[in-house]
Amino acid sequence: MSGLSLASCVGSEWTDAVNDWTVTPLAASLGARIDGVRLTEASEVELGVLQDLLDEHHLLLVSGQDGFSVADHIRVGESFGDPYVHPFIDAIPEHPAILQVIKEPDDTETFGGEFWHCDISYTSPPAAVSILHACELPPVGGDTLFVGLSGQTLATDFGLFLSVEFIAILLIGGAGTTSGSIVGAFLIYMMPQFVEEATKWLSDQESGVTGVVGDTILTEGDDLGFINTSTVTPGWTLSVFDWNIVLFGVLIIVFLIFEPLGMYGIWVKIRNYWKRWPFSY
Repeated sequence: MSGLSLASCVGSEWTDAVNDWTVTPLAASLGARIDGVRLTEASEVELGVLQDLLDEHHLLLVSGQDGFSVADHIRVGESFGDPYVHPFIDAIPEHPAILQVIKEPDDTETFGGEFWHCDISYTSPPAAVSILHACELPPVGGDTLFVGLSGQTLATDFGLFLSVEFIAILLIGGAGTTSGSIVGAFLIYMMPQFVEEATKWLSDQESGVTGVVGDTILTEGDDLGFINTSTVTPGWTLSVFDWNIVLFGVLIIVFLIFEPLGMYGIWVKIRNYWKRWPFSY
């Protein structure tokens, strides 16, 4: 991708400070490389331009920052907001908001785990920006992968099924309680996997009672059956995905009738029963 002079991309009040910068997009929706900027000497105007570029590209790669000190790290970070002090990980002696990640050649474990994660997403509000400064890198490997989630969920994606899921999370877990919502979210997350695994198990049964049940419930065409396991669902049969909606709806009705407080209400009854045991009656 060809680079663009920033003077052609930003307002005239910024061009004097940043006319030597070149912005090269790294992907269609995530990332840009900025050449020509010196963070150690960046003015407030230049840091403001960086904020606008970050809002646009979501990830900025600024190379060639020799001499980038802890003080520079803090100054650049404070231009985005108040630095965050991690409550669980020890910081460097110079500043409580700077974490040092060290991995020796013979280390087998990766700092922060080996899975995708979002830095400090559990706080309220979550952290807005992470600034990573690589001091020593191996000649090969040591790569960091980034993924952009912006635009992955559109307003048009909020259809009937997603509405049912949100209602099910609140009503099945327990409306008005944090713990109930967490339990409801876990149940809603696991339910489709349970239905899918149960469908696969039934389809593998060839004899006995389970085989008869599988032949009765499952179908791959428009013949008798309730759950269609083919990629196309002709006739009145429903796919496994559709049956998730039906199951959520049934659970919502059952909990509204028999236990309006949801799973949280069931837990409270069990807890109170054992608290008063053996005089629970």
